[in-house]
Amino acid sequence: MEAEILKSLNFEMGNPHVNTFLNEFIGFATENQKTSKLQMEFLCNYLAELSLLDYECIRFLSSTVAASVIFLARFIIRPGVHPWRTDY
Repeated sequence: MEAEILKSLNFEMGNPHVNTFLNEFIGFATENQKTSKLQMEFLCNYLAELSLLDYECIRFLSSTVAASVIFLARFIIRPGVHPWRTDY
């Protein structure tokens, strides 16, 4: 019975990771932009991995880290434009 339950859950039993949120957030962040989605994805994944190296980042929720990574990546790619503007 336990094996059947695990199969129905696709073995997804852990807490959501930063990458779980990044996959969703990157789609929204690159919707109406001049920035390449691939460039944004690579930069965001790199920044998210850097957050794993800092022990102090453990106290933040994965969704908060992912939103911060999106903000920072948008600022790095286009520093002259405010990262939360919708007409980016």
